[in-house]
Amino acid sequence: LEMLRRFEGNFTEPLLLLGLGTDGAEVSKDAVRAQFRKLALTEHPDVSVRQDAPERFNRVSAAYQLLMDDAGRAILLEAIRRNADDLEHLEAFADAGKDPNGYYPAEDPEKIQMQGNPFQNLLNDPSRLFQTLVTIALVFALDNW
Repeated sequence: LEMLRRFEGNFTEPLLLLGLGTDGAEVSKDAVRAQFRKLALTEHPDVSVRQDAPERFNRVSAAYQLLMDDAGRAILLEAIRRNADDLEHLEAFADAGKDPNGYYPAEDPEKIQMQGNPFQNLLNDPSRLFQTLVTIALVFALDNW
């Protein structure tokens, strides 16, 4: 989330800095890496003649780091999808690792598997199933006592 703060107000900037358009959902990590390497050859402060070369290269590097990080990329794409102009409404998404509707970012297959049928998850874990059944029995017994 801290990397994303550098681009607050213009969440398409990381994609534009790397020359990747404005739809980051279709851009692979290999494409991000290739574009960063290409830009490093011309934008690095040691080779660039621009006055703002250090600041520009820092922004390009921040964009690269953000797009290569699965969680940062998910939050960035969510900000673009929501057409957000600040991070205020994305704090919960970043902190919980899922959006307010309960969906996890697509980059984490383990979490996606767990959001399936809750009864199937119980059946796959006998100790959890037993614990759940005992809890239900205790609640039922105390309720009817």
